Order: sequence, then structure tokens, then C-alpha cells
Amino acid sequence: MTLLFVREGYFTKSTWSFPETRWEQYKDWRVGVYTNDDKKVGYIQITTNPEPMSPFGPAFKMTITFRLDTVIFSFPVSLSIRGFAWFSQRKGLENFQLALRSDESDIKISGEYDGHQLKGEIITGKETVPYSLPVGRNFLLTAGPALPLMDTPVLEPGQSITVDVFDPLSRSVQKSIITSQSKETLQIAGENIDTYRMTVTLSGLTSTVWVTPDQEVVQVTTPFGLKLKKISLTETTARISDSEKGDIIGATAIKPKGIKPFRGAKQMWVKIEGLTNINQPPVSTYQVKTSQGYFINPPAEPKSIPLTEKIMRTIPENTLIGDALIQSEHPKIQQMAKEIVGTEQDLWKKSQKIYDWVFKNIEKKISPNIPSALTVLETRQGDCNEHSVLFTALARAVGIPTRICIGLVWSEELQAFGYHAWVEVFIGEWTPIDPTLGQPIADATHIALIYGNIEQWFRLSSYVNQIELEVINVE
Repeated sequence: MTLLFVREGYFTKSTWSFPETRWEQYKDWRVGVYTNDDKKVGYIQITTNPEPMSPFGPAFKMTITFRLDTVIFSFPVSLSIRGFAWFSQRKGLENFQLALRSDESDIKISGEYDGHQLKGEIITGKETVPYSLPVGRNFLLTAGPALPLMDTPVLEPGQSITVDVFDPLSRSVQKSIITSQSKETLQIAGENIDTYRMTVTLSGLTSTVWVTPDQEVVQVTTPFGLKLKKISLTETTARISDSEKGDIIGATAIKPKGIKPFRGAKQMWVKIEGLTNINQPPVSTYQVKTSQGYFINPPAEPKSIPLTEKIMRTIPENTLIGDALIQSEHPKIQQMAKEIVGTEQDLWKKSQKIYDWVFKNIEKKISPNIPSALTVLETRQGDCNEHSVLFTALARAVGIPTRICIGLVWSEELQAFGYHAWVEVFIGEWTPIDPTLGQPIADATHIALIYGNIEQWFRLSSYVNQIELEVINVE
């Protein structure tokens, strides 16, 4: 879930421009972050400070502060993001730096645009991972929990533009459609504020953003249960007591109709409703769609099949290679993986050795952070995201095709289905493993919604507060 709250984006400004106040006046605005039941879970503060003497010509510095304070399974957790970016009239985005911190976990991201490429590095687990991405001109940096864009351009009612959105964590580019719906006057904390009501659609999900003529975002509603609204300096700095903190996990849990499931189930039949045709859950050899719903039947004891060249051609390439946060090629990951599996050659037995090591050596601790395999290897703690990312990096390092699953699992604590991450390994067929819950073969209450690395995780938002479940049978 963490990715829903910390996504960063960039979009081209070829069809619009900054308001003049950005280049001329200091601006400071804040929005609080709330759950659907109006429990505050954090805030965002953004300032822009003009720099007329910049070597880039007229420029301004944007400073971003984000704080998340919430409760997950009765445990208070916190996440902070701080950073800045420079923009100039000559080139748009010049450079940026972001730092994410949660407990003992830190990730730093930086980038600089040279006119042709965005080059930078991610520092995680005391290691530096460089990246380079060819991009066009004129980037904008935006930030905010649960937002595809923060710096929403102002358009007159009826106008619509399509902009490129770049996610630096996944290094992926998508299109976003921004449409101005109307002019509206909002009353917030007794103040009448003139705004433009805009819709921002990204990956099929639409958020509504109310923005002032000076391009200050004052209110947002999202399709997955979070709201933002303008707050004062006093409200920004006010401490949220544990009893007042919103519970994000509890607020998004799904209480099913029908038969009550139980952890350790071997088979489950579940009816899934509330979804569109484009976000139906995937199917596999053990998650089968029928006329009655989905039948989930994980294997009892799988057997490895040698990965011939013909079989390898059917496996997605990205299930064997690393990326900026699943650093399977890094020497530390490679060394640890080889120590764990030793001389074992059987794919399933290697998978079980890695599962056993991750389950026993990684402390189960809620961590609202961006998961990084190197960081988890160093801190030896984390939640399902951290367990899954480290397992995936270690498994790929020793040649086991592995993919991360994001979906739902039955929670005895919630007495509901909660959002969760686990893994699948390919040993002739995809087989689920849950290194967080201690299940060498994930039980039948695991409902896969998404397969893929971190760049796919934002798609989870299309299910939150939309999906309805009815358990037909469970054994």
C-alpha cells in the first residue's frame, strides 16, 4: 500500500505554462491527508521560491515535505519524504533530490536533466544504483500521497490536455488526461476559495482536483479512499494522537459475504464483483476463472521441471533480471543468495532454502516505505513488501524465475481480506510462496490481483474500495 502514498511524477508542459507568480512570488501551501472516515493520516507542504539571479535564467526552487502518520494493525507507523527540485524557464526541470525515511530505512533519489537524458542515482542499503533515461524536454516534478499529479495545470472549463507522467522509482512513463470540468467556489475552514475543478486520469483511474488560479491544490478526492484538503500551518504542525490516527489497512480491508475463510485453506471458491473488464484478476494454473467465480487451488507439493530453452522463451524476461529496487545483480545479493542455496541445483529446493532463510531472518515489522532488497538485507526487517522484494532479488540471483504478486489474503486479525504481497516462482509452472506468513506454499486464501515489479504496484489502486467478495466454499 505504501506506493499509493508516495508516488512521484513528471509531466511535459508543452501545452501549458507555470503561472507568473511562480517566477515572481514565494508560495507556500499545505494539504492534509485523510481517510474516508475523515481520520487524518498526514500532510503535504509545498513551497516555491523564485530565484531571478539563477544561472539558468528565471527559475524557482520547489521544496516538498510529506509526512504520513497512521496506524496499521494497532501499531503507529510513520513515513517522511523531503526533497526539492529546480525549474527554469529555459529548460524546465533542471535537477531534483528526494529522501524517504521510515524508522531505520532510508532511500535517496536524485536526478539531473542534461537536455537529452535524465541521469541520477538511487541510494539504498548504503549502496548507490545509477540510472539513465532518455526523455524529451520540459519536465515538471509533482508529489503527493495518492495523487498521480500534484502540480495540476489550470485549464479553462471544457479544455483537456494529455501529458506524459514519469515515475522515477519504476522509471516508467505513462499518459495522463487532465480535463477542466468547471469553476467552483469552495468553503474550507470558513474561507471562500475560487477554484477550477479538474479531473486527472492515469492508468484508468480518475482523481478530482480543485486548484486555484495560482495553481495551488486545495482539495482532492481519489478513487481509493484517501482525501486531501487545504489546512493551516497550525494544523500542519499539530501532533496526531495515536487514538486519532486513521487506520489505512483497516479502512481498506474487505469483509466478504458467504462462508468465513481460514488461514491454511487448501481450496477456495470466491465470487469477485465490482470490477471493470480491464482490471479482472489474472488466471494461472492454480487460480482459475469459472462461471461461478474464481477457484484457487495451490499445488500440494510441486516438482521442478528443468528449464529448457523452449520453456525459457515463455517466461517474461523481467522475472530473471533486477531493477533499481530489486538488485539481483548486486554483489551483496549475489553472495547472500549463493550462501543460502549452497550447491543445490533443483529449482524448487533452492526456492525453499531462500524462503526458509527470509522467513527466519527478516523481522516482521510494519514499514510504510519503498521496498528495496539491499535495504532489507541490511536492516533485516520489514512487512510483506520487504519480504517479497528481498526473496525475489535472492531467487533471481541464482536463476529462479520469480515474480511478485500483489493481492488479497485472509487476515485473522482483521477478520477480513487485507491487501498483501507474496511471490511466485517458476519451476515448470508458477507456484506461490509466502515468506511473510511462513507458508512454503501460499494457502488458497491468497487472491492474486497483480503480477510484476514495483512499476506495476500502482495498479492496486484500481481495486481499493471497489472490489466485493463472496466466499462460496472453502476447504
